[in-house]
Amino acid sequence: RMEEARAKGFKHVVFDDNYPPGHGDNTSGKKLCDPQLWSFLGKDDQYSYQDDFGHVERPLSSSEYLEYVERFRNAVSIYSEFPPIWDGPSRFFENGIARQVALPPLFSRKELTNDLGLDENSMASNSFDEESRRYTYINYARLAD
Repeated sequence: RMEEARAKGFKHVVFDDNYPPGHGDNTSGKKLCDPQLWSFLGKDDQYSYQDDFGHVERPLSSSEYLEYVERFRNAVSIYSEFPPIWDGPSRFFENGIARQVALPPLFSRKELTNDLGLDENSMASNSFDEESRRYTYINYARLAD
């Protein structure tokens, strides 16, 4: 998608479906910008190309994957992920791992409960946890000239 946007003259893009390795329905920036993430998540040699909301999917050899990494690096001059707004459960990983593959949240649960007067029960009943599970490593990319 970054190459397509670049070919159409876009300079700035934001994606809300920046899935980590082993998840999602596209070949996201998160899957390409840090090849070591695959090893960290135990997904070595499970590289895949995904497109069209999961309708196109095929395994990639290590060399094919590295070609996609190189294409990504040539297409993007700046890549940055936005942190989750608050600390909550992840739909992809147990929290220990989730916190290692994302930036720290802007607000802790303690800040939310103290500053907003919420308790753990009201956070669960007010969909804070449900909304937290929807976070997909939103990212910004400045496309190369």
